[in-house]
Amino acid sequence: MISRYTQVGTMNVKVSHLNRFLSLLVCLIFSSLVAAQSFDLEGFDEAVVSRAAEGVDLTLVTNNQGDVVGIRIVQCEDCQHTTFLPARGLEIYVGEQQVSAKQAVQANGGLGVVLYHPQTKLAQKVYFYSR
Repeated sequence: MISRYTQVGTMNVKVSHLNRFLSLLVCLIFSSLVAAQSFDLEGFDEAVVSRAAEGVDLTLVTNNQGDVVGIRIVQCEDCQHTTFLPARGLEIYVGEQQVSAKQAVQANGGLGVVLYHPQTKLAQKVYFYSR
């Protein structure tokens, strides 16, 4: 009987080693898949990652030539406005349609959102919800 317990005990040890090995193998495969996915993301420009500022009073500030020189938004009632500088290639939308700065000025004061780069704080996209 003692030898039976020893054999069973040995088999249990072998099975637990096999389980540990399989668990380790699964972890290694999973971590290599995650590493491969993060490697694929290295080629993307950081500017595609944005934060949003949504508010009740979205206003484009333009110069004499009609170029956007600032974007102001009031994010909450009784809050002061937040101002963003425009990034190159600023995209402006009214509703779902992309428009020029001249066309968008007509929507000033409306509800909207500003998507901006989290590090530079430059506005990348401006969305007026409607005219």
